[in-house]
Amino acid sequence: MLFRLIGGFLFGLPVLWGLLPQPAIATEQLFALAIRDGRLGDSAPTLQVSEGDEVVLELSSDQDLELHLHGYELTFALAAGSPALWRIAAVHSGRFPLEAHDRAGGDRLLLYLEVQPD
Repeated sequence: MLFRLIGGFLFGLPVLWGLLPQPAIATEQLFALAIRDGRLGDSAPTLQVSEGDEVVLELSSDQDLELHLHGYELTFALAAGSPALWRIAAVHSGRFPLEAHDRAGGDRLLLYLEVQPD
């Protein structure tokens, strides 16, 4: 009787475990971006990811820039001619502008990071 009870309990654990909510696994979203003259092109693209994703920006630029992701209040220094990776945990949903700030004090909108709620 005791063995049957223990066996039923142990057999039931995996079934119960499958019913519990499982944590979402973060997905890495990689975007390669080449910045020329402080711009990505004629218009600012929108990068779409899901809340909980890890955003990886593979960056290159022909000039020294400081990048600022508004809403997340993150900054990143990018040196001319030196490819770099910037990892951002997409923990807040919304639409966030990424701006480039150059040494002359100019601000340019590069893109929007749009984080969809999970």
